[in-house]
Order: sequence, then C-alpha cells, then structure tokens
Amino acid sequence: MLHKTVKIAPIALAIMLASHPLCAQQDVPADASAMAELTALEQPATAASELPSLPELFARALEHDAELSSQRFEYEATQEEIAMARSQLLPQVTASGTYLCKTLRIFKRRQMILAWTKKQRVPVK
Repeated sequence: MLHKTVKIAPIALAIMLASHPLCAQQDVPADASAMAELTALEQPATAASELPSLPELFARALEHDAELSSQRFEYEATQEEIAMARSQLLPQVTASGTYLCKTLRIFKRRQMILAWTKKQRVPVK
C-alpha cells in the first residue's frame, strides 16, 4: 500500500501547486497589432497576385538548391581550368636586359690607367 501512495504523492502535489493562485497563469489581453494580424489570417486570400506562379516557384527552388549551386560553382571552376590549360599551349615569351652606364665604364678605365701609370713611374733623380 505504501508503494501506491508514493506514486500518487507527486501527482497530488502537482495538482495542488497548479491550482494555487500564485502559480496559475493569468490571461493577458492582446494588443491591437496582434488582433489585426489575427483578423488578416482569418480572411481568405482573394487576390491571385499575392501567390507566386509555378514558374516563379520553380525558379526560386533552382536558385536556392544547394546541390545545384555546388555543381554550378564546380562547372565555373572547370571553365577556369580550361583557360589555364590552354595558356600553357600558347607560346611563352620571356625577356631580360641589363643596363650599363658608359660613364661608369669610362670612370673605371681612368682609374685603371691612373693605377698603371703610378706603378710605371720611375722616380726622377
């Protein structure tokens, strides 16, 4: 008998707490905007222009399909790879160059001549 009392006790406690005035929910009146939305939902939609057409719905579904979008991006990446592969078949042009300043060459030549003449000079007696 004690076993049955233990099972009933939580249920009785829950009923007692729910019936208490502090725990009971109070009904809050809805504001004007909520009532306007409710009346708008209750009225049947009479204008056919509010609903999208079947081709428009199909176009929206194609735009937002994740698998189709991934395949579209993969196709675009493949098109870029084709252009990159084609560029490897085209002739390659490379160029390089150097610039030599004539004045630097002349300056170095004069230094070499002066150094040579200093070595060749014989002291005067």
